[in-house]
Amino acid sequence: AAGPHAVVELVSPDAIEGAAGAAGGAACEFRVTIDVPFELASMAEAELNISAESLLLRGPPSVASQEVQVPMPTGFALDPERSSAKYSR
Repeated sequence: AAGPHAVVELVSPDAIEGAAGAAGGAACEFRVTIDVPFELASMAEAELNISAESLLLRGPPSVASQEVQVPMPTGFALDPERSSAKYSR
């Protein structure tokens, strides 16, 4: 599971085989959606750290003690070089 504040979903049903082998090198495209549990006006206010095993979203200085850490479910691995982030309210 991705944790209480996040959902991991495949972008395309064709990527299902790749998801099972993603950690073994097969590429698959998926989306991680975070329900941010703190006040955030834009991604410019936040710190986002992406590694193969998880992502960490830390709030702005006013809520710096608040963060969301999302471990990747079994079979999924993030590629920090190819990852991107979008924010919408």
